[in-house]
Amino acid sequence: MIYLEDLPNELILSLFSYLTKFELLKSFLKLNIRFNILLSNYIHHINLSSILTKNQIDKYSKNYFPYINNDIYSLTFDNYEIGKYFLEKIKFIQLENLYKIKLIDNGIDLQDDLFEIFKPNILNLVITSLNQEKKRWKFSSTSVKQLQIELQTGDIAKNFLTNQFDVISTSILVDIRITFSKLSEYFQLFNCQFSIHIHKLCVSIFSIDKTDYHHLSILPYLNEFQLEICQIPFYLIQFLIPSNENLKRFAFIGQTTTINAKSWKILLEKYISLEQFHLYLSNNKSIDLFDIEEWKYEFPKYLVKYNSLNNSFQICSSKFDIFDRLYLNESIEHLNHIEYPNKIVHLIIRSQYWCSYFDLSLNIQNELITRFHRIKRLSTTYRQLEYFLKSNFLNQIQQLDLEFLENYCVIQTDIAEKFLNLKSISLSSIYDGIHELQLHTIIKDILLNKLSNIIYISIDAIQIIDDEHVENSISQWYLLENNQPIINYIPGKSLSIWF
Repeated sequence: MIYLEDLPNELILSLFSYLTKFELLKSFLKLNIRFNILLSNYIHHINLSSILTKNQIDKYSKNYFPYINNDIYSLTFDNYEIGKYFLEKIKFIQLENLYKIKLIDNGIDLQDDLFEIFKPNILNLVITSLNQEKKRWKFSSTSVKQLQIELQTGDIAKNFLTNQFDVISTSILVDIRITFSKLSEYFQLFNCQFSIHIHKLCVSIFSIDKTDYHHLSILPYLNEFQLEICQIPFYLIQFLIPSNENLKRFAFIGQTTTINAKSWKILLEKYISLEQFHLYLSNNKSIDLFDIEEWKYEFPKYLVKYNSLNNSFQICSSKFDIFDRLYLNESIEHLNHIEYPNKIVHLIIRSQYWCSYFDLSLNIQNELITRFHRIKRLSTTYRQLEYFLKSNFLNQIQQLDLEFLENYCVIQTDIAEKFLNLKSISLSSIYDGIHELQLHTIIKDILLNKLSNIIYISIDAIQIIDDEHVENSISQWYLLENNQPIINYIPGKSLSIWF
């Protein structure tokens, strides 16, 4: 008989890849010295998401972290309240090698002293939407050396960077990553003046619309710029690169109309401080041997690669920064320029027109189903979900951010039944203001009937009108359950329930 411990390390590590980190820790931690060593490479980066139950989070803090504290390099939370809960639990555990904390949410409080306890070098914030309170954040830190900010849309980026955010210390390097649904949003944002010193800027633009092309404002502290974009005429690229003589690294990913090395060299000559140039052209069918040889001649210090299977052309000396989000609106006809579908975990679908929705083309739907297998989070409007009813795409979604145009929080049975693996849901309205809801009809129907298997739910801008003792009433619904949920109700602001 062969036992697990008889297997070679290579085979055991292969088996590890099929398990979640929680399953790995639960099954193998403290089994013996050999398995502790094998585990160490899998637990450097821990993601404590809202698809984990409260009981699982408690086990992480009590049973696992005291034994793996020196192996943890980064922590990721996709819910700010769960992040605060967990960090409070482990604040007396020394995480000597922790260098990064990542938060994905819309309710992050940058004045929270909790982060300073762990003194991360990098704080990564993924802002999914703006709070209705619209308070201005003034960020300062004694430990954070690099602040990475990811913003879901151009509109959110414009409001956040111009109206809601200040970095007090000029010694903090600020990296900004923004997903734009269309080119005009990009120009609108960078016509504005920012009070922060942007060190690195990564943008992803999914469609080209009509706009006024002009050179962007100077970003004097910008050292690195990465542009990922769908098909764009080559002559327009000059307008998209920020005017900055201090730019040291430039990366272009996508599709354009020329692969001529001399044309690219002329474009880059005005950036006198440029040290690294990275180019990845996807689905370019016009490449020939002469083009490749010309690149080797004009750019002798770079490695030139050509893949004939997918017609991609690449010159680079290091890896690109890869976006893990995909943005769709009605102007996007294909996703051919996305060469890393297995890295995409979050899909955003929103119309470029206010309070509108659109029909996803069959081409786009087929690409989502056949190429983007790892998408687990979906952010969209309720009406947009109706276009997925004839496919099985929603079966793979575990986290849902849902905006309502009307009938706030009313979820029909045929839509709820499509989410077979849904664990976490956040509900909000596209309109500002407080929404009055009945606890014992709408909310109870969601929790006990429509989405009874979820682990976490949050409802934004809510005022319960049929019950003054909201938390007690919800607790009564689960009186016979072994694990009582954590319920947090702030009248006029939010309701969250975590099992």
